[in-house]
Amino acid sequence: MTEADPADHVRRRLFSAGERLGWQFRDRHRFWRHWSAPMPQRRAALTPAMRTVLTIFGIGLWVYGAFAALATFGVWAFSLVKPSSQWPDLVAAWLVFAGLAAVYVLLTRGVPPARHAAMLAHWERARDDHNTTERARVDALDEWGAVRTLPGTRRIDVYGGEHEGWTAFLTTFGTSMLAEQSPIVLLDLSQTGVSAELCQVARHSGAPTHVELLPDQLDASSLLAGLAAADVKDVLVEAIHGDSPAHSRDERVLDDRILTAVCDALRPNPTPARIHEALRVLLGAESQLGADDAARVRALFTEDQQRRLHDRIQRLEAYLGHLAALRIGPEPPAAQLTCFTVTPRGSQLTTELTVDLLGQWLIRSLKNTPPGQAPRTVVVAGADHLRARHLEQAAALCDSLGSRLVLLFQHLRDSGATLLGGGRATVFMRLGNYEEAERAANFIGRGYRFELARITTERGEEDTTARTTSKGGESLSPWSRTWGSSRTRAHSSSWSYAEMRQRVHELFVEPTHLQALPPTAFVLVQHTADRQVLAVAADCNPDLLSLPRVSTQPLPNPDQVSGTDAASPAAQPLPAAPAPPGHRLPPSG
Repeated sequence: MTEADPADHVRRRLFSAGERLGWQFRDRHRFWRHWSAPMPQRRAALTPAMRTVLTIFGIGLWVYGAFAALATFGVWAFSLVKPSSQWPDLVAAWLVFAGLAAVYVLLTRGVPPARHAAMLAHWERARDDHNTTERARVDALDEWGAVRTLPGTRRIDVYGGEHEGWTAFLTTFGTSMLAEQSPIVLLDLSQTGVSAELCQVARHSGAPTHVELLPDQLDASSLLAGLAAADVKDVLVEAIHGDSPAHSRDERVLDDRILTAVCDALRPNPTPARIHEALRVLLGAESQLGADDAARVRALFTEDQQRRLHDRIQRLEAYLGHLAALRIGPEPPAAQLTCFTVTPRGSQLTTELTVDLLGQWLIRSLKNTPPGQAPRTVVVAGADHLRARHLEQAAALCDSLGSRLVLLFQHLRDSGATLLGGGRATVFMRLGNYEEAERAANFIGRGYRFELARITTERGEEDTTARTTSKGGESLSPWSRTWGSSRTRAHSSSWSYAEMRQRVHELFVEPTHLQALPPTAFVLVQHTADRQVLAVAADCNPDLLSLPRVSTQPLPNPDQVSGTDAASPAAQPLPAAPAPPGHRLPPSG
C-alpha cells in the first residue's frame, strides 16, 4: 500500500479555484448548541409564593390535626359516661385530615424515587445523544476559511513582511489565480527569490511557466521581445533615469533625442548592443558596427554638436554597456506564469538598471496590450525599488485593462507611503520599524481587535529492546578460579505524537503588535462603498492545508452555521417536573 505524499495533497488543494490571500481562523466550538432541556428534579423548584402557600397550608394542617385530636379526646372522655353519637363525624374529620396530609406530602417530597430515576435516566440518554450528535456536527465544521477581497477589487497593496511571509503570500495567492486560469506576470525585485516556491509549485502542477533570472540570463532574456524600436528606446531612456528626480526632465529629453536619432540610423534592428556600439562611434572609440551603419551614425551630429553632447553621449554609453547583452528576438510561447526574478549576483549598478528596466518593460507591455485580451494578474514583489509615478502609471493601466495589480512593499515609506490607501485592499504584515508600524496602526484604526491562532504539532516514536548474554565457569584445580563474560545489546527508538491548538489572546492594533506579528500573519484592511473599514486578521502559510478543517473557500456566514435546528432539545422538552435553569455541558473533542 502506497501512502499519499502530504506535499502532493497540499499542492492539489492550493490549485483550488477562487481568490485566496490566506486563511482566517474561527473556532468551531462557538457553534456548539448546548443541551438546554432542564434536568428532572425529584422535588419541584418552589417559587417564594408557592413556598408561602405551602407554609400556611402546613400550619393550617397542624392546627386542623390538633383540633381533631382534642375533639377525639373529648368525645372519648364523654363516651365513658354516656355513649356518644359523634364518632361518625370524627371518622370523617380524620379522613379529611389524612387526605390533606397526603397532598402536603406529595407537594413537599415530589415524585416517587422510582419515577424520578426513570426520568433522570431518560434525560441523561437524551443529553448524551445530543452531545454525540453535536460533537459530530461541530467536528465536521471548518475552522480555517479562505480570505478574499471585496468584489471588484483590482489592486492589493502589501506592506511589511520578510522572505518567509512574502514567499507564503505569493504561493497562496498565485496558485489561486492560476487555478482561476488568470495569467500571471510576476516581477520579483526583492533579490531574495521570494517567487521561487510559486514557480516550482506551478511547474510541478503542469502550469506553463516561463522564468528568467536577471541579470544572470540577460543575453538570453525575452524582455524586449515584440517591442518596436520606439518602445525599446523609451524603455532604455526611462530605465537610465529610473532613480532621477522629477526635475531632471531636461536631461531625459536630451537623452531621448540622442537615442531616437541613433535608433533611426540603425533601423531596422536597433538592439541595445548595436545602440551601444553606435554611441562608441560617436565617442570616436573602436566599434564593431558595420561601415554603413557607422557612417550613418557619424552623420547624425555635426562636430560642434558632438563636442557639446560629448558628456551626455559618454554617460549613455556607460549605462548601456551594462545592458548591451539584451537581445530583441521573437516572443516566447505564451505562459500562464511569467516570472522575471532579479538576483543579487550581478554588479550593483547592473542590478539597479535591471530593476528599472523591468519596471519600464511592465508599463510598455501594458500599453501595448491588444484590445480584447484576457485580463492578467500583475504582481510586483519589491515595489519599493520603483518610483511612485511609475507605479501609479502601472496601476492606472491595469485598472483601465481590467487587470489585477498586487504591489508588495517591504517598507511603509517613500513610494510605499505615497501609494498607501490608493487601492481598495491593503495588507499589513510584520513591520519592524516602529514609525512604519505606527503609520500602519493609524491607517487601520487603533483599538481594532483581532485574534491569532497558534498551532503546534509534534511527532515521535519510542521503542526499546535489550538482550543480555552471559557465560561463566569454575576450575576445580588445587587452586580456585572463576571466570565469566557478559554481553548486552540494546536498541532504542522513540515515537510520540502531540498536537496543540491554542487560540492566542485577542490583540489590539498597536505598533508593537504589528511589529510582533508572526512571519506569515497579516491584517487585511478594505474600504467599502459606504465608507466603512473592514479589517480581517489571517495567515497565508500554505502548509495550513495539511491540517484538518481547512477550507479553500470562505467560511459560511455564522447565521447559516448556528441556525435554529428543528430537532433541537428546546423543541422536544422532556416530560418532567419543573426544574432549575438548564444544565450546560462543555464541548469536548
